[in-house]
Amino acid sequence: MELWALFGVLIFTLFICLPLPFPMGIASAATIMMMDLNIPLTVIPQRMIARIDNFAFMATPFFLLVGELMNTSGIT
Repeated sequence: MELWALFGVLIFTLFICLPLPFPMGIASAATIMMMDLNIPLTVIPQRMIARIDNFAFMATPFFLLVGELMNTSGIT
């Protein structure tokens, strides 16, 4: 049941043209709320941040940001 809800919410939020991270987060939070695990909702963002708190995951967006800033400022 939860699997169908996960994919249903994901497909619906993708259908209304939200950027990809938002449907993934909304579908995950909706599924966790449906599962009755008695997990406080404050745990969800804490676990998400803990998982991406890695140099390899953070280096790529910052590399793209610096490249865009250099291109906009005319350094490149």
